[in-house]
Amino acid sequence: MSDWLALIKLALSGLLAALPTLRRGKAEREAGKNPHSVPESHFDDLFNGAIKRLGAVSYDDSLWEQFKTTVGAAFVRPDDFWRPNIMGWLSRPEVNVALGNLVKANLVSAPESRNDYETLVSTYLLLSEDPRSSAEHYVFAAVAFLKASIQGAVIVSGIAALTQVGFGSVLERFDEQKSKLDEIIATQTLFASEAIAAHHGEDAENTLNAILKRRATPGYDALAELHELTRCISNDGKFSAAPSTVKAKIYDWVVRLAASGSQIEKAEEALAKLTAIGHPTSPIALAWLESARGDVDAALRKVRSIETAEGRSNTFGILRVKKDAAAALAYFDTQVPYTPDKFTPIGWVSITSCLTTNGRLRQGTELLSTFPVS
Repeated sequence: MSDWLALIKLALSGLLAALPTLRRGKAEREAGKNPHSVPESHFDDLFNGAIKRLGAVSYDDSLWEQFKTTVGAAFVRPDDFWRPNIMGWLSRPEVNVALGNLVKANLVSAPESRNDYETLVSTYLLLSEDPRSSAEHYVFAAVAFLKASIQGAVIVSGIAALTQVGFGSVLERFDEQKSKLDEIIATQTLFASEAIAAHHGEDAENTLNAILKRRATPGYDALAELHELTRCISNDGKFSAAPSTVKAKIYDWVVRLAASGSQIEKAEEALAKLTAIGHPTSPIALAWLESARGDVDAALRKVRSIETAEGRSNTFGILRVKKDAAAALAYFDTQVPYTPDKFTPIGWVSITSCLTTNGRLRQGTELLSTFPVS
């Protein structure tokens, strides 16, 4: 019996070893008979499979094909690419064509077509309210994903030649190549996710900074804008992948502004979100929250210990809001000599406003006239 098994194994090993040669011979024979039947490349097949795993939907596929695509996507698709607007974008024919052209260019280190790039960006913007920077990052992430997928497939395709060395060697080399492919997919997925997180973090922080710069503008509701920004960084928001450090900064400012306006419930909600993502509340935000809860003296002790322009500005602010203008100006009078960096720009706005409305207009204008214009 063992002799028969040995003969079967030997025959099967020989057949497997001959397969590449037989296939090559068949392909050469068919090409000789009909040269036009030879495909220029397997790129389209590889690309179509990869873009479906990334998020493109093809309703022409059988249910089995759609199932296989969904299973494959579950392991490799970056989280943001499950969003309906991005899947819709990837499913458009012009996006498929333009992405294919960019991936081809990247694979051979050729210049990218500006027209293809603009097609991808403009089409994304038609389907989303995201800024242009979002579109550019998703184009970058998609090209990186597709390029890595095709390069990985090329690596795997080289395994066929290994059948010439027998079962044991094939399995060893297959495991080796599979490991390499897994590394490529993991690296690509991480790379795409990190690129998206960096983009979301940058956009969220830029939006926060713009809100903070405008918060001293009369009639501007900075807190309402901050609440809108917190929706953008929620799990289904357009900046959902922003790093937790950026989200913490936004929640911290909500605590500060909500507490300064005595909106304790909103401040407490933001504090809970800070705690949930594992970030501490800043001392200034906690001071404002304590003052809103009624412990103004504890709040003042906390901010007075912060010997910075921000600490002094918030000391003045808490005194003015929670006590009165006289207490705030009495504190201001102890801060001589006055220099531009004694308080923050927003702090100076509050101080000059308080001076001018409390009979000290001349002092306020004299102070401002001595400061350099920035």
